[in-house]
Amino acid sequence: MTSGITSGRAVLRAGQKLCTAAEFERARKSRSRQSNSLFSVQWIENGLGGARIGMAVGVRAVGAAVTRNRVRRLIRESFRLRRQELPAVDIFVIARSGVRSASNAQVFASLERLWREIRA
Repeated sequence: MTSGITSGRAVLRAGQKLCTAAEFERARKSRSRQSNSLFSVQWIENGLGGARIGMAVGVRAVGAAVTRNRVRRLIRESFRLRRQELPAVDIFVIARSGVRSASNAQVFASLERLWREIRA
């Protein structure tokens, strides 16, 4: 018998993620952008009442699948923790090659600075 709780993990629902190619393209073409050594972020207002996220973590920039999956998990977790503080925008996060050798703490700090820019 299950209790309805998914093993203690918090999951981003479909309404919190960019899902279609058109949604990604709309965010990608936005003029609102910020970057640092680990990530580049582009965002555009969505009018939906909450922030949504999409990401590109490429093999050329980040490398092995294990590393790419770690980076994706860290991006999702950072977004999940700060989602309520963000305005109603679609956010497109692109991982840069520097993230390959960054620690988890460095990744979180880098994303925190970018979330702060989006809130400003």
